[in-house]
Amino acid sequence: MGYGILLFTYLGVALTILCSCQPFHHFWQVSPDPGKMCQATNSPAYVLTVLVLNIITDIYLLSIPLPVWSPERDISQKENVHFADDY
Repeated sequence: MGYGILLFTYLGVALTILCSCQPFHHFWQVSPDPGKMCQATNSPAYVLTVLVLNIITDIYLLSIPLPVWSPERDISQKENVHFADDY
């Protein structure tokens, strides 16, 4: 499941970059101004896509250590995990 989330977010960003600016050669056009959709830092489609997918990826990555700190583990097991984290 984890790799599926990462693959989905990668493809979402890549397709947004490739499909947001049409025709594709406008990515390299300087004059006349090709418009906001062809500038990745100003494109609303690109910015919102990257924002949402990065939040999804961050939530997934932050949820990985949760099973380690489950209530079923006793204190000695948690201390061993914490000690291993230091190195």
